[in-house]
Amino acid sequence: MAGVSHGTVSNVLNGRGNVSVKKINAVMDAARQLDYKPNAQARELRAGKGTGIAVVLPDITSERYGSFYTGITQALSLQAEVALYLTDDREQNERRILQMLAAKQYRLVVSVSCLPQAADYYDLLGQDGAEIVFVYRQPEGAERFVSPDFVQAAHDIAQELAVSSASRIGLFCEERRYPYAEQFASALQTRLALLRPESTLTIYSSSQAESYRTAFAFFAAEPFDAIVAMDSEKADDLRAACRLGSELACPALYVLSGGAKGGEDNLHCYQLDAMQLGYGIGDGFLNALPRSMPEQPGTGNKGFDVAAKSLLFQREISRHVLHFASLANPSITALNKLLPGFRRQSGIDVNITTYSYDEMFHLLEEPDQQRDIDIFRVDVAVLAWLAPRLMRPLVTLGDGVASLATRFSGQALEKYIFCGGTAYALPFDPSIQLLFYRRDLLEDPVIKRMFYEQFGDELRVPENFSDFDRVSAFFARLHQPGNRMRPMGACAITGNPRLIATEFLLRYYALSGHLMRDEMGPQLEPVVGCRALEQYIGQFNHVRELPGGWWSESLALFEQDGVAMLNVFMNLFNDVAHSPVAPSLGYAPVPGNVPMLGGGSLGVSRHSRKDRQIAVFFDWLFSREISEQIALLGGNSAHPAIYDNPRIIHSHPWLRLVRAVGYQGVRESSLPDGKGVNLHQIELIIGQGVMKSLDKSMKPIEAINYINSKLRVLQNSTGAP
Repeated sequence: MAGVSHGTVSNVLNGRGNVSVKKINAVMDAARQLDYKPNAQARELRAGKGTGIAVVLPDITSERYGSFYTGITQALSLQAEVALYLTDDREQNERRILQMLAAKQYRLVVSVSCLPQAADYYDLLGQDGAEIVFVYRQPEGAERFVSPDFVQAAHDIAQELAVSSASRIGLFCEERRYPYAEQFASALQTRLALLRPESTLTIYSSSQAESYRTAFAFFAAEPFDAIVAMDSEKADDLRAACRLGSELACPALYVLSGGAKGGEDNLHCYQLDAMQLGYGIGDGFLNALPRSMPEQPGTGNKGFDVAAKSLLFQREISRHVLHFASLANPSITALNKLLPGFRRQSGIDVNITTYSYDEMFHLLEEPDQQRDIDIFRVDVAVLAWLAPRLMRPLVTLGDGVASLATRFSGQALEKYIFCGGTAYALPFDPSIQLLFYRRDLLEDPVIKRMFYEQFGDELRVPENFSDFDRVSAFFARLHQPGNRMRPMGACAITGNPRLIATEFLLRYYALSGHLMRDEMGPQLEPVVGCRALEQYIGQFNHVRELPGGWWSESLALFEQDGVAMLNVFMNLFNDVAHSPVAPSLGYAPVPGNVPMLGGGSLGVSRHSRKDRQIAVFFDWLFSREISEQIALLGGNSAHPAIYDNPRIIHSHPWLRLVRAVGYQGVRESSLPDGKGVNLHQIELIIGQGVMKSLDKSMKPIEAINYINSKLRVLQNSTGAP
């Protein structure tokens, strides 16, 4: 039908060979007409090795196993096949499944096994021990085993029980023939005997099938003060048994949760994040051979909700209001959704007033307008300049607030915290520039072939601006209005000098330029600056010009399939992650790999004296749980917990890149001696100079000289930039 050889068809369908655009289109058209679907299993068998994962679970309805399976699939993100097999926790079912697996080809088998011996797997499957991973339950002889730390969980729960008023305690655990259930029960018993010798622990165990019937035993005799349940299903059975079989209210329940959080007064969830555990296995599988996967990809122990506990004592505080001034951004939008809960728990109101970028900077420069403000969100570009003038050092707010800065250690966030060696602020929504691109375009075989025929080179994600501009020009020549597979290559904002400065400086830094070259103040390097400006102007031969004043216009164009690539601060892309374009979204370091830092930090006004209320608010805001919730609601956070949350990584996959490199970027906001500069004004001058070259009123070298002369005037007029 396609009029080509069998070899050409094979090459096209398997993404191989030197095949012309005409023949690729012919084969693909024929495949569509025939409704051809490649046989993945046959392909794997021909290769002699499977590429997917087989997951063997007792069931999929329990919170723990459902979340675990979801974690694996989210990590793989359709990059590898996942086959699910359910045993119903019966040995005969599991052995039948093993017989089926033996006839198939899987790179990795992951199992929550009810079999007592791992040899059943090794003998029946004939696979290397490194290619079989046991989870939660550890059969005798297992070579690879990963699990949450149940001993640590028992110790943590015993600590909570010891400080409570509970004396008669019950434990509802899984069958103790499984080592982890026995370890948990023994560790809880031993720890309670040490911490609260007068307490008693009564243990009931059962399979999941018998769980409901066993739950009634807890309410058949003397009532318990507290009951510990090893999973959410057992907790649900206990509550149902209490409602139907007891005249008393349900006692306090301490639950090993698979990821859910408590929300009731007598429900205390100790999080063993099953999704994170599954995600770690899937992520390890994608990024390394099974033998090289971490032995413990992530225990998943997150413990109790620290933020909620820290607020318990705050109910005694009379009503107070904290006034919070910020630039409008996605993190503030997310935070506003969470403040009612904070108000209910603490009795503290937080009144957030948002401003545009220019309005915010005007507020920060006017001392008389700051007297009623307690907390500022300050852009990283001007933090070093403004902090000593506006903010109190964190240490003056007490050790509790000052110690919060340690949560961000090791992430290269110094510019968001320190000014002249003093900690003034905490990172709120830090960001770096990334390259976002349409993966479906750069991986399309027809487009790749077109690029090769034009340039004799492979179409790939640009690593420098020379390649970026070449790819951009290529798509511009292919552009067909209304055709999502033929968008423009890139766009450029022309209506805001500060945004223009940001896009120019990205190219300037990629050429190894520096802005703060000595203690005399900011100056562009003429040769490098002229070259970067020529590059910046040259792009307008093939980009879509956007006259708007903010990045929202370029983001909207990307969402509408109007451009193939976009260099932008990652925090602005959070909403795009939930748009229809998300499945085809790719990300990479910016061309030149020298991104600029963005986002901002929170600091306390020097006029504020609400130390206690601010300490409570910051402890809540920068907790693991609230940081995760802000990220899940579309905001940004630097808390290290977000990089281990599979739900967040799944919706914002570029955080994998940030986790790997940290906030390694540039925003020259201070002199070599640490003294802050007014980067807001500096970038305005740079942007105005670039615009003069863009409108052809100045040649590039004239524009660079103009910028440098204006920067010298700024320095001389202020005494310091």
